[in-house]
Amino acid sequence: MPPEKRPSRAGAARSRPAARPISEARALRYQEREQAIIEAAYRQLRSGTHSSISVTDIIRETGLSTRAFYGLFASKDELVLAMCRREFTLMTTRLARAVAAADTPVEGLRAWVGEALQAGYDANRAARTRVVTSPDARTAAGFRQVNREGMAAQREILAEVLREGREDGSFPMAEPDLDARAIQAVVSSFVDARVNGDVTPGYEEARDRIVTIFGRAFGTPPRKLTAALQAADAPAPRKRRSSSAG
Repeated sequence: MPPEKRPSRAGAARSRPAARPISEARALRYQEREQAIIEAAYRQLRSGTHSSISVTDIIRETGLSTRAFYGLFASKDELVLAMCRREFTLMTTRLARAVAAADTPVEGLRAWVGEALQAGYDANRAARTRVVTSPDARTAAGFRQVNREGMAAQREILAEVLREGREDGSFPMAEPDLDARAIQAVVSSFVDARVNGDVTPGYEEARDRIVTIFGRAFGTPPRKLTAALQAADAPAPRKRRSSSAG
């Protein structure tokens, strides 16, 4: 009789049972550890005692092992990028909510500018903004892509406001995509200056000056511009009115 053939390694591999899915309890532990690491990194930057994130100090503060840390983040760069993605997502959500609460495109412009400025003018948010503007972030492999995508998502919300304004006569001279980029650049310069401790105007003055300058450049009717600048901050999101020429 011919000798019995042994199954090939490939066949043996195919016959192995599939990897068991992670239990909900274990997944929750991973999430809790990840959250603890990220919050520890934020505390480092907020305390002012660290100009750069220290993995050693994070491990010491959280009580996690080195293996546990690197089981969640392959490197410090990966941790920083995760923090940046989180900040971009939070800001994009806030911008969308603020714009949705506006009744008119001009108020939408004011809402977008005001919310974006909070990244530097609100003390708690400014501490988190430092993550995105830190040397750790700017030198992290993959940061340029994360930053590009995050800024583009925020800019698109503004561009849509400008499109609506061009359609209803609020911004007759606007070029939505180009002008959204210009507004974002100006707002970012104020945020960077504020985060870095440079001399800047107060929050309301900065917001209204930016809205006024661009509103005039877009040909916004003076009464619409004045009404938007005098509008009270909306307490909760509400559906925007349909576009009208009035």
